[in-house]
Amino acid sequence: MATPQRSGLGRFSLKTLFVIMSSMVMLGYLAFGLWTWKVMAQVQVNGPEYHRVVLGKDLIADILPPPKYIIETYLVTLQLDRAQPAERAALIERTKVLKKEYDDRQAFWTTTEFEPDLKNAMIKTTHEPAMRYYSILFERYLPALQAGDDVARTAALADMHTAYQQHRSAVDSLVADTNKFNARVEVEAAQSIVEGRIGMLTIWLLALLSVIGFSVLLARYLLRVLGGDPQVAMQVVQAIAHNDLHQPVTVQAGDRHSLLAAIGSMQSHLKTVISEVSTAAQELSASSQHLNATSQQVSLSSTEQSEAVMSVAAAMEEVAIGIAHISDNAEGAHRLASESHDRSVTGIQLAESASRQMAELQGTVQASSEKISALQTNSELIRNAAETIRSIADQTNLLALNAAIEAARAGEAGRGFAVVADEVRKLAENTARATGEIDQVIQAIHLDMGHAVVTMDDGVNRVTDGVSVTRELGSSMHELASGADGVVSTVSEITMSLRQQTAAHEQVAANVETIARMSEANSGEVKRIASAAETLAQLAQRLQSAVSVFRLS
Repeated sequence: MATPQRSGLGRFSLKTLFVIMSSMVMLGYLAFGLWTWKVMAQVQVNGPEYHRVVLGKDLIADILPPPKYIIETYLVTLQLDRAQPAERAALIERTKVLKKEYDDRQAFWTTTEFEPDLKNAMIKTTHEPAMRYYSILFERYLPALQAGDDVARTAALADMHTAYQQHRSAVDSLVADTNKFNARVEVEAAQSIVEGRIGMLTIWLLALLSVIGFSVLLARYLLRVLGGDPQVAMQVVQAIAHNDLHQPVTVQAGDRHSLLAAIGSMQSHLKTVISEVSTAAQELSASSQHLNATSQQVSLSSTEQSEAVMSVAAAMEEVAIGIAHISDNAEGAHRLASESHDRSVTGIQLAESASRQMAELQGTVQASSEKISALQTNSELIRNAAETIRSIADQTNLLALNAAIEAARAGEAGRGFAVVADEVRKLAENTARATGEIDQVIQAIHLDMGHAVVTMDDGVNRVTDGVSVTRELGSSMHELASGADGVVSTVSEITMSLRQQTAAHEQVAANVETIARMSEANSGEVKRIASAAETLAQLAQRLQSAVSVFRLS
């Protein structure tokens, strides 16, 4: 990224700006000191302004007589002494004015704080002769002048002259003392000004050094807090604002708390976070794509599972029909076995009464032969029914195995169905085993029936041996009754097994229906997962686009 053009003060570093500020402060202090020096030089004692004030005072002193010096009053008195009567009134009034001016200045110096010796000389030493002068003037001289008393006037004038001379002598002494005092004050003032200049220069230099020292400390502190020139920090921040995170940040060794160090730490953390976000966005995009593909595969598997469940449902319906037929045949076999049992009992009774009814033996034996033939036929029917039950059990076992295989393919969703299929397989195996036992019993019955037929035929031929044959027949009939009882019991067990198989089939059918509903629900959830995966992929793409604007290297 191009470095932004700087204008105005931005062209200078912070150190340069502080140097400029310190230089301006120094120049300001220097100008202030020079101007103060110039002003003090002008207004100092014996300076230009002081001389102008002194000249103005001297000019007034040279033109006007001082009020506290009664020389003007003395001159007016001399004029009054030589004046014409018409001129005396004005001169007398003038003396009164001069007396008032003298009193005003006397009151001023009396209330003014001044050098004690000079003040005492002003308000006492010079004042007492002056007051005697004014006392003689207003109390003796003017009355004598107005009365025309020349002797008194001359005497008063002589006394006034003496008082004036005393006053003048005191004034001359006071002027000499005052000049000495003024000279001393001027020397002290000059020394004070020199000391003031030295103090001012010292204070100015101390203030200047303090400002410079404070500026240097402030500059060092700010540079330490900033960690470098603010322009560098501004460039880095502007680069970050323009998504550029590879702008180098150089700080002093061990600097971890300055602004520039904090900006560098922030830049480093931003690079780390954005790199992690970019990596996470890529992984999220890949995961969402994988999730979408998995969802599609699961949806396809759910569809296949639904089809397999429908096939199992159809097979279970066929099994139900087969079990119904088997149940009907079993009930028929049960009836036949019951009839065989009854007939066996009847045969036993007939055999037992054979000895009493030898006359009717031929017909009875013939009837028994026919009944045994019928029983043999019925045993064949039972055998066929048992074979049918075995075939159905084998088919049920095969269907149960196929259902277990499909359930294993369905995974977790087909676990319940696999349990049901296993129960059906066990029931089919029990049914096959029971039909095997029935077949064995039927074979035994069939064999017995064959023997009975042979025996009956032989009985017909051997009527003479009727008693013996009757006994054998009784024994055979007992065996037949026992076999019939076994057949009845076996058929009852077959019927019970078929009832259990019917109940298991109903449970299997219910479970198949549940699996079908779960497959449909699973298919809907898979579609929603696929939609969510697609949305997640879009969000991951937007996140990658958002972080791709940053330059990390």
